[in-house]
Amino acid sequence: LFDAAWDCRVTGICCELCPGWSMFSYNFYLNDYSRENVLALAKLSPKLLEVGAGRGYHSSLLRKVGVDVVATDRYGYAQTFTPVEPLDAVDALAAYPDRDTLLIWPPRSQDIDGKLVPSYALPVAQSLASGRYLHYVGTPWRKNAPYVCATPEFFAYVNTAFEKVAEHPVPQFTCYQGRYYLGPRGDFMASYRKK
Repeated sequence: LFDAAWDCRVTGICCELCPGWSMFSYNFYLNDYSRENVLALAKLSPKLLEVGAGRGYHSSLLRKVGVDVVATDRYGYAQTFTPVEPLDAVDALAAYPDRDTLLIWPPRSQDIDGKLVPSYALPVAQSLASGRYLHYVGTPWRKNAPYVCATPEFFAYVNTAFEKVAEHPVPQFTCYQGRYYLGPRGDFMASYRKK
């Protein structure tokens, strides 16, 4: 089902965070995180839209287990794990309204044409139709935390407009001075159904 072929030495796709990070993190995901969480996503949402997919790593895993997934990202990347359509989040939802949505570590804010604007996570949640699933992977909101995804407005909206149907922990490694540690960030994957 999963193999080590995603090693950055084979794919040529490396994360810029830390030397060797891709090889370590991708193999860690394949062995520990992905099996449980990817299969849980596949069970709830056989047709999925990933917005902010970056290079399409998670979508490639979902495709391996038979999920009909469309990966989209505002920015085009020369190298991807799977095809990624160049669409921003709101345009992607308009193009694929019949799919559940996946948000993986959405940013708190993003630079668009030289302006810092809030994350796309809240408009994505607001745009979903009733009965659709929103799958979120990231950190919970904590004020002044160094690693935080989305915005407090996103979490407030999700907590009122959605029903949580599943939650899974996501082990998270961080890199400090070339060594990897299991971090206490509290990352999780949660599946929500819009009321």
